Amino acid sequence: MRTAALVSSEDGSIDHLCWPDFDSPSIFIRLLDKDKGGHFEVCPSNETTAKQQYSGNILITKFLSELGVSHITDFMPLPDPKSKTSPFYPWLIRRLECVRGEVVFKVECFPAFDYARAQHTARLIQDEHGRRVLFESDASGLNFELLWTIDEIDELAPPKIHFGTINTSPALTVEIVDRSHLGLLGPGAIAYVKVMEGQTISLIFSIFNHTPAGS
Repeated sequence: MRTAALVSSEDGSIDHLCWPDFDSPSIFIRLLDKDKGGHFEVCPSNETTAKQQYSGNILITKFLSELGVSHITDFMPLPDPKSKTSPFYPWLIRRLECVRGEVVFKVECFPAFDYARAQHTARLIQDEHGRRVLFESDASGLNFELLWTIDEIDELAPPKIHFGTINTSPALTVEIVDRSHLGLLGPGAIAYVKVMEGQTISLIFSIFNHTPAGS
């Protein structure tokens, strides 16, 4: 395939990812530099016991605690192999699901462009898809966005998926945070996501304004 992410079994943190290919500069590399390497952490805010398992190229991290049981499912979607025109989207998708009880996830997304050598900015933007976080780096020539979907569960109707912002839901909060004192060359985003039993929230990290291959 095109690239791979290393996900911590303790806190669901992506601590190594070169994007969009194996030989591309890293965007998360905390594995080699804990302060300024960059990371994408998703884990319950309370103390848990974590286990990991694979389903093909899909990684499932399970968190167990007295407050609830939750999963993080990490994968990169592939084009339809039966279609010659199906585009390839370089997306990293992290699905947060609460199986029992309720869980408050802490999300930290602190990219570090070009092996943590290039500066970047971070801001919330609003467009037809709702609000999302945009990370921009003129020095690296790449921009990334972090957006999310909320799957609302209704026993009498199919699930409804809403593209939106963490700011518009009373159960979710997000802020742009500067950690330059640690050596990071740009800000990141921190969010607290309350997930109820039966609810699924998907975080989508992708290249912004990317033209998919095959289009």
